[in-house]
Amino acid sequence: MVVLRLFKPMKKKLILFLQEEKYTNIAATRNDFESYKKKLKYDVEVHELTNFLLPGFKKNWKVKSKLKNILVFSTYSKWKHHTEKLFKKYENKKILVIRSVSNTNIQAIKVNSFLQKKNIKILEFVDKIFPVVSIFNKNFLKNLTHYILNSRRKINLFLKNKFFFYLSLKLKLQPNYLMATGKKSFDSLKSLNNKIFVVKGNSSDYNTYLAEQGKKSKLTGSYGLFLEAPSPMFLGDSYVDGTKIKAGERGTPKIWFPSLNKFFQQIENHSNIKIKIAPHPKVQHKNKYPKYYFNREIISESLVIAAKKAKILITRDSAGMAYAAIYKKPVIFIFSNELKNKKNNFLENHKLYAKQFNAEPMNIDEKISKDKLNNLFFVDNKTCSRYTRNYLTARTDNKKNYQVIGKLI
Repeated sequence: MVVLRLFKPMKKKLILFLQEEKYTNIAATRNDFESYKKKLKYDVEVHELTNFLLPGFKKNWKVKSKLKNILVFSTYSKWKHHTEKLFKKYENKKILVIRSVSNTNIQAIKVNSFLQKKNIKILEFVDKIFPVVSIFNKNFLKNLTHYILNSRRKINLFLKNKFFFYLSLKLKLQPNYLMATGKKSFDSLKSLNNKIFVVKGNSSDYNTYLAEQGKKSKLTGSYGLFLEAPSPMFLGDSYVDGTKIKAGERGTPKIWFPSLNKFFQQIENHSNIKIKIAPHPKVQHKNKYPKYYFNREIISESLVIAAKKAKILITRDSAGMAYAAIYKKPVIFIFSNELKNKKNNFLENHKLYAKQFNAEPMNIDEKISKDKLNNLFFVDNKTCSRYTRNYLTARTDNKKNYQVIGKLI
């Protein structure tokens, strides 16, 4: 008697993106979403798991995606049921999961344990896209005391994340591949399990630059860009990092915005440029010229394109300063008296970030000296190139990530 297979796996290859955060249009560009489909002819699915992995984080995302290929799951069981059926359509060796699911709670552990049992290839990015001060430094006890007295949620999150991290190691939930995006990525992988293969790739911002470098900005006039952070006006990442935004840990809107306006005016009057606002990906402004920015323009053009023509990039702590390094633009890192008086470690990280660009952070509550105004537009090209090598790309051939990742299956 001959037994026929009732179901034959598809010969096509599948790229599955697993996202713990909202999957926006910006994320699709960063991840080469269309290139996998159109250039490599792979099947692609995006699974957005925010609703059950980080349920309180959803309200912090004000921007809605216009993509039609995103599957949003409200529970682990619904996701598992769908994914079981999906995997049956393909041979295991022809599936690659690009995973952005941190092992920080039991739901994430369940997702990653399910994948491990299925023996599916998994790739993750090494999260070293900008410098961060180690918590175990000379100010450790001072910072720890501050958080115990003022922000116990940060302590709880830290301990919880460490517990689930070590649990994931015990359960062997590591990926098959790690994509390093620069020298600092490789430095962090020195004690890596030999069974994990390290792939040379690009950070999301550098990959976006490679994908969009042929496009020209439509913005007019001579302008600088302020790369906004969600706070203090919006909640940002407070759900996942424990920052007490409403309590003013990143300043207060009524003080921050007037000071910011005066600071911008000094630059505009001296340099004959207009400062425009590059909105944060999590933020949706209700109008193009909001009053809290004193009627300055909120650009709709993507940062990767708008930054090309910008005369200067200004930020508090945006990872988007990658484009200052890529395009070799002048930079200003800013803080305020409010932030200066906080006893957390924000300014430590702030100074370290600015140092990578050989920049001295500027206080928006102080008048800018003539010497500083005259030197605002100085660019240290060597510093920009070093930052790119350290944090933005591990490649020298300008290959996009999809060209590298696509060869793994």
